[in-house]
Amino acid sequence: MSTLNFRILYCALVVAGLACTSLFALHQIIGNDQLQMLHRGYLVSQLGQWTPYGNASDGGLGNTPGYLSTFFVGDPLILWDSLLSPMVLLIVMMLGGYLLLDNVIKQVYSDPWIRLFFGVLYWLNPWMVAETQYWNPSYLFFFSALHLWTAFGMSRDRSFWLTALHVLSVGAAAQMHFSSILLFFISLYLFYRNIIKVQWWGVAAATLIWVLSVVPYIAAALDNPEIAYNTAIAEEQDAYIGRSAVHVYPALKAIAYWFRMGSTLFSKQLLELSNFDWIGLSGWLRPAVEFAWRALLFAMAVVTIGITLLANKLLWDKIKPRWRRAAGLLQSPAELLMLYTFSGFFALLIIGILSPITFAWWHTLILFHCAILPIVFLVTDRFGQYPGKIKSVFGILAAFFVIVNLVSAYGSGRHGIDHVLTEYRYQLP
Repeated sequence: MSTLNFRILYCALVVAGLACTSLFALHQIIGNDQLQMLHRGYLVSQLGQWTPYGNASDGGLGNTPGYLSTFFVGDPLILWDSLLSPMVLLIVMMLGGYLLLDNVIKQVYSDPWIRLFFGVLYWLNPWMVAETQYWNPSYLFFFSALHLWTAFGMSRDRSFWLTALHVLSVGAAAQMHFSSILLFFISLYLFYRNIIKVQWWGVAAATLIWVLSVVPYIAAALDNPEIAYNTAIAEEQDAYIGRSAVHVYPALKAIAYWFRMGSTLFSKQLLELSNFDWIGLSGWLRPAVEFAWRALLFAMAVVTIGITLLANKLLWDKIKPRWRRAAGLLQSPAELLMLYTFSGFFALLIIGILSPITFAWWHTLILFHCAILPIVFLVTDRFGQYPGKIKSVFGILAAFFVIVNLVSAYGSGRHGIDHVLTEYRYQLP
C-alpha cells in the first residue's frame, strides 16, 4: 500500500470514529450516573465547590476517590458553559487513547494494513464508541491505553517519566472506577515476568502525587464513612470479597465478557434495546424491521464469538511456554503484546473470582483494548495467506460497525433521537 493511500484510509477511519462518538454524545439519555457527574461539575463551574470524590459504586464500596471525575466535567464547563464542553474533552481523550494504541501497533507490526485492521476493531467498535457519554467508565479507555503505551516503553528503557506515567495511569483510573484494579494486576504480572523495567523514583513520585490528591477524599470519608464504604448497600446486595467464587456464576460471567468484547455480542443496551422508532414506521413494518435487525446482530454475534474463541485458543498455544518468569527475556515486541494480553485475561480471572459483586459489561471496559488483540494476532498470522479476503472482511466489518453505531445512537437503551444534549437544561438542586 502506498503512503498516500494509507493516509487517506487512516484519515477516513479517524473521521468516521469521530462522527460516531459525536452522535452518541449528542443523543445520550441523561440518567442517574450522568446526573451525579453533572451535579459535581456545576458545583465547580457555578459555585466554585470541588467535590473530592466521584460516583457511588456497586457493592457498597462507596464513592471513587479523588477530584478527577469532578475535574473532567467542571473545568470544561468553566471554559465553555455548555453540556457539550465535557463531551469534547471526553472525545479528545478517547481519540488520544486510540492514537497511543495505534503507536504501539505501529512499533510492533510494519504492515500498515494491520494498523488499519486494529483501528476498525477499536476506533469504530460499538463496544467503545457507545460509551461516549457522561459516565465514569467512559474515561477509562484513555488510561488503559496509556497503561499499555507506557508498559511498551518500559520494556525498553528504565525511564522515570514512563514509570511515573504508568503508575499514574492506574491511579487516575482508580479515581474514575474501581475496575482500575485490573490494570494494577496487569502491572504486577509484567513486573513478575520481567517485562517492564521499573524506575523506583518514578514509582515514588507518582505514588506521592496520587496520595496527596486523595487527602481531601480521606478527610471527607472520616467525616462521613459511607463515602468510603456503605454497609447498608453491601448487606442489601450480599457483597463480600470472594462472593463470585462461592456463587461461581458471577466469576464465569466476568470471564465471558472477555470473549464478548472481542466479538460483536454487544451489551443488552445495543442488542436487545435497539429500536427503529426514529424512522417513523407504522403498523407491522416497524416490529418486522426490528426483528430482522436483531436477527442480523445475533447472527453476526454467533460468527464472531466463534472467531474470538479460536483467536484466544491460538494465542494461548503461542504463549503457554512463555508466560512464566523462567521463560527468560522477550523474543520480540509481538510477544510482549501477547503477554500483555494474557495478563489482562489473567487479571480478569483473578478479580472475577474475588469480586464482591456480579460483573456487568462496564466493569470490563477497561480491558477492551486487551480483548480485541487476539483478533489482531490471528489476522497477522493469516494475512500473508489470505490478504484479499481479510481486507474484504474488514471492509464489511467497518461498514457493519458504522451502521450499528448509527442505529444505536438514534435508538437504543441509553441513546435516542429524541434526546438532544444541547436541548437538555440542567439546574443544581
